[in-house]
Amino acid sequence: MTDWAAGRIHGGRPPPGRGGLSGRAVRGLGRFLIWRDFSEVMEEGPISVPPPDSPVLYLANHSTWWDGFLMLRVHQRLRAGPLLTVIDEDQLRRHPTLRAAGGVGLDPASVASAKRLFRRLSARLEVPGIGVALFPQGKIHSSRRRPLGFRRGLEGVARALGSPTIVPVAMHVEPLNRRRLTAFILVGRPYAWVDSYGAAEVEFRVTGLLDALLEDIDRHGENVRSGWSSRMRRVLEDPGTRQ
Repeated sequence: MTDWAAGRIHGGRPPPGRGGLSGRAVRGLGRFLIWRDFSEVMEEGPISVPPPDSPVLYLANHSTWWDGFLMLRVHQRLRAGPLLTVIDEDQLRRHPTLRAAGGVGLDPASVASAKRLFRRLSARLEVPGIGVALFPQGKIHSSRRRPLGFRRGLEGVARALGSPTIVPVAMHVEPLNRRRLTAFILVGRPYAWVDSYGAAEVEFRVTGLLDALLEDIDRHGENVRSGWSSRMRRVLEDPGTRQ
């Protein structure tokens, strides 16, 4: 399941993510689950914010069930508009509440499904502060998997948003020395989408962020929380970092 921020579109009609009891219930469930399951959520970045007049496309690795809830936290720090999350059509059929809460479905094997998704996204381009979240691996994999295997379908989503700002995001969850989990989120430098860069560029950047994040965890172990934000800030400010 996934959680989304709230917002409105033209004519007073609420878009996914706002206005329905089921949507509010899912958002509330997301906040509760993070509170219940995590001892701490460590977040750092980006060092610059996306332009306010540009739609944002968040692209991240997919390593846990909680990723959608965690992505909402990222979006709420950066934008005030709605967050739509692209999820598998099968999930929407099994959990229809997700549609009311902001889920937009995609069947990767269906050209018709992809075209419907692109039309829906294009229709929301003028919504102030809108964001779209996509996990291009398609399925949950270890955050240590290399290559990450981002699917090129993300390129169609980016084109449907016109000229979006891409925000690469690395996510990882560790139990460490506490009963509840610790989430680590590293948000890279936003950049303007260019067709020639494509999926390979996004995967390159997210991989660089993940490598830096995981290397820091491996080096510091259970003490990683101490000084983590300042170390990750230096990573993000280093022009040599892949992000």
